[in-house]
Amino acid sequence: LNRLMQSYSPPSWIMFFTNWTQTPTLTFQNFKMPCLLATGSEDFSILPGDVETLAGCLPDAEYRLLDGLGHFSLIEDPAFTATHINDFLQKRLYQ
Repeated sequence: LNRLMQSYSPPSWIMFFTNWTQTPTLTFQNFKMPCLLATGSEDFSILPGDVETLAGCLPDAEYRLLDGLGHFSLIEDPAFTATHINDFLQKRLYQ
């Protein structure tokens, strides 16, 4: 995990935060694709409530809180995270 976090360079963080500051101006009314917004309950960089708020702005989004996981849920518990992704895809593809 630490190695992954160290792989991000200062320019990549600047680019990320430049884009992130523009998110309040995003509009979602034309966004029709179903989305899964999953976040770890222990995420150190994005508050779960913010992810839930974003999910509420999207016309067809599902929010899932992954209990006990942090920002890198696919690394921390790949099977648990993949189960949530698979459940979402199965429900959306075969409804």
